[in-house]
Amino acid sequence: MKNLIVIHGTGSGNIQSVLDTYKANPSITTQYIIGRLGEVIEYKPAESICWHAGKNFRELSVRSIGIELVNWNWLTKRQDKFYSWTNKEVPVSEVVDLKASWRGYQYFQCISTCQFNALTLLLKQLTETYHIPKSMHRKFTKDIKSLNGICLHSTFHPEKLDFPPNLIPPIKI
Repeated sequence: MKNLIVIHGTGSGNIQSVLDTYKANPSITTQYIIGRLGEVIEYKPAESICWHAGKNFRELSVRSIGIELVNWNWLTKRQDKFYSWTNKEVPVSEVVDLKASWRGYQYFQCISTCQFNALTLLLKQLTETYHIPKSMHRKFTKDIKSLNGICLHSTFHPEKLDFPPNLIPPIKI
């Protein structure tokens, strides 16, 4: 029974790179992928088990639905430019400055408006279909047994840099 939705960041720049990664490593996938332009790909049915939460969080993968947002995640600033971990330049207009370090990084790629709108609609559909609580958990927790609703991958995985707690705006579903 699904009672949790986990939002991930791909660490890549497009849907095809995610699909290529899933093809190369089919043991790590999510049910959904949302591109920068808001395109939603259902990679596997929501009811399926996708091992997206991490090897130490298998129980969470069983009871959750994973959604990947195409996003470079953390960025490095060199002079006045921002770069992904693959050294791809990210436009300044897509950069969020946290004003403080979070897990060692201050700059992240924003969620596009199209992605946010598509995410909101998908979350509405999934929470209603699977009777998943609409509450969003943003703060880190080790109490994964009681975690339900919607969360970020970084909410329970201490090493993940997908999204800082406040990078995704409040979601009204």
